[in-house]
Amino acid sequence: MIKTTLVALASAFAMAAIAPAFAQTTAPAPQAPTAVQQDNQNIRQDRRDIRKDEKARAEDRREARQDERKGDFKDARKERQAAHQETRDIHQDRKELHQDREQRREDRKK
Repeated sequence: MIKTTLVALASAFAMAAIAPAFAQTTAPAPQAPTAVQQDNQNIRQDRRDIRKDEKARAEDRREARQDERKGDFKDARKERQAAHQETRDIHQDRKELHQDREQRREDRKK
């Protein structure tokens, strides 16, 4: 029992000696992104949103055309409304993209 206690104490002292050295070798804590980096992230996100919305709009328009060919005008109308909503989303995302670009220009001047 005494032997295991001594081994445990020895390993605890060894860890105490290693811990400060390990703390010095670890990477520093990540910093918050700068204003320009944040603007770049926002621009990338807006571009992703635009691509996603354009893809959804194309799918809705395709489904609307298929429904019209089948003579199912009620479903075609729903698909056209969904495509219109996606179009509004695209316009909103493009507006945000423009604002983010302007903000990035202003941040770079500072």
